[in-house]
Amino acid sequence: MPIANRYFGAFVDGRLKTRGIAARRHDTAPFVAETQLAILQRLAAVPDGQPLASALPDVLALLRQRAHALRGGRIPAAQLLVSQRLSRTLDEYRTPSPAARAAGQLVAVGKERRPGQRIRFVYTRGEPGVCLGFAGSGVGNGRHRRTPLPGFARPRRPRHPSTAGR
Repeated sequence: MPIANRYFGAFVDGRLKTRGIAARRHDTAPFVAETQLAILQRLAAVPDGQPLASALPDVLALLRQRAHALRGGRIPAAQLLVSQRLSRTLDEYRTPSPAARAAGQLVAVGKERRPGQRIRFVYTRGEPGVCLGFAGSGVGNGRHRRTPLPGFARPRRPRHPSTAGR
């Protein structure tokens, strides 16, 4: 008999019990974990006897608001950081994990990393798919500048035509 290892439950007092979901993992960005918990709290608030689908408009509004804030650059870089541990040396990866790709960026700027060390990075669009952060940024304390690390251009998204004149 299979055992459920990914679930959430709500206690009568409103507390949530979560197991196996992204919000519980150590390698989930705080922004993602907070968003997932906010969704679960909205689902848990559905009164007994009502379908969970009745929370859908509120959940979708939350997701739209959070996505708008993310696209608008209003989420501090520290809220987007992911921390993963390297499991082997860089040359032992056949297909480099995101942490290995970020460690490769560190090696390129003269900072070696060994198995067992944690690598902090942000997922990005395009290649290489991860970015260490911004030089002198204080990423980790909520402040950031838009100065990319030497040799690593920050991916740019084209402006939407409706916002081009702003």
